Amino acid sequence: MKFSTVFGGLSLLTLSSTAIAGAVLPSAAQAGAAALAKRAPVDDAYGIVSNLYTQIQTFTGSINSTAGSISPDSSQADKDAATSSVGEQLSSLTSAVDAATAQVNGLSAAGSDAKLMARESSATPDDLALLIEKLLLEISGALNKIIADLGLGRWSCRIDAFFHTNKCEVPLLAFLKPLVASLSKLLLALDKVVDQLLKLVKELVDGLLVGLSIGLAGLIL
Repeated sequence: MKFSTVFGGLSLLTLSSTAIAGAVLPSAAQAGAAALAKRAPVDDAYGIVSNLYTQIQTFTGSINSTAGSISPDSSQADKDAATSSVGEQLSSLTSAVDAATAQVNGLSAAGSDAKLMARESSATPDDLALLIEKLLLEISGALNKIIADLGLGRWSCRIDAFFHTNKCEVPLLAFLKPLVASLSKLLLALDKVVDQLLKLVKELVDGLLVGLSIGLAGLIL
């Protein structure tokens, strides 16, 4: 009877230990999965912004090329043609930003995906903030030169005496306002995915010796 009592106690102890372990392990696994799920969107967001940055370099390259072909002394016709060309690049850039924002907005729904949770995270919020700063500086640098040569401009129309029609030149500012609005939406979308990201970006931008271009005035940070 004593042996039975002892072995019975051991069996009970073993079962209790197993039950405790079973309760702890799932909790640890769930915590690990939750941590990965929290970090995974940073990787995805970083990938989206990285792809966007590559696209933006194409547009800023074209803007810089146009800026190199004119000067404050260029004819008004040349300046009008340059403004039109830069406007097209800025419109394309804005569309690329909007597409990236749509991708970022989709990250919340994808956050529970099993594949997303299973992989290791390599990017950090600081990495993403630095990339965003780099992206903003890329745009800012291209805008500074072209604004110096063309100015922000204003709407101007003239009547064609032969065709009796109005010909209006669209100012650079008309293309910059949608761009700034789109960039602000992108930053707000990223901040929803990566907590406190806007704060990190603002700290980086505030620490710049040279501020962002006047063309990005009104950007939400």
